[in-house]
Amino acid sequence: MTEFHVDQMEPLLLENVRLVFCNFEGHKGKFNPEGVASFCAILEDKEAEKLLEEGWNVKVIRGLGERPSYLPITLFKDAYIRKLDTTKRMNVKVLGYRWNIGNKSGVKAYLEHIEEVPDGE
Repeated sequence: MTEFHVDQMEPLLLENVRLVFCNFEGHKGKFNPEGVASFCAILEDKEAEKLLEEGWNVKVIRGLGERPSYLPITLFKDAYIRKLDTTKRMNVKVLGYRWNIGNKSGVKAYLEHIEEVPDGE
């Protein structure tokens, strides 16, 4: 039988990030099962490298010249996000859960708090 283990990590604050692939309603999509609300935060290169080293699920947007990295973030099952202006930058606080299943492991990000960055900052 395969053993499954999860540990909660210290919260991670991503400041002044752009959001992409926003699915706050949890609609089924190519990379999203029905009922799972999620979005992604664009990361600076140094932050993406650091998070990758720590095992976070950092991805790269293919097909763009700059190839930015992003972190997929899932909302807890009963979480609700009011309509956000996703053209604005956000401060996003996530909870990381380190998981191990057999010989595979990683860190999954869940939203704890999100707020718009005030204009001019």
